[in-house]
Amino acid sequence: MKVMLLLFFLMFGGFLVSNASLPVYISWLKYLSFFNFAVEVLAVNELSGVIVLFDPIGFVPIPLNGNEVLRNFGFDAVNYTRDFYCLLGLAGFWLILALVLLCVVVREKR
Repeated sequence: MKVMLLLFFLMFGGFLVSNASLPVYISWLKYLSFFNFAVEVLAVNELSGVIVLFDPIGFVPIPLNGNEVLRNFGFDAVNYTRDFYCLLGLAGFWLILALVLLCVVVREKR
């Protein structure tokens, strides 16, 4: 069960499948995945406003605009702070849920 949930998060997180290539009727599922926010924060942090040198072995190096790479993956630099706060909120939610379940499910035996 845990593996299936993790696979769901990975599939809609923009890591395995680009968010730009998702069909419209399931594109909203990316907001349920914490990977979506984490991958976008990391990609924007690394690629926003820089020139990336794509240098495959045996070919001529090609300079790429980092903002174009972000656009091709369906990421936007404007969402950086929103994604960061969504990650913090999700982390807080899961910690509080774990604490509540721990208090409810686990009973102290004396």
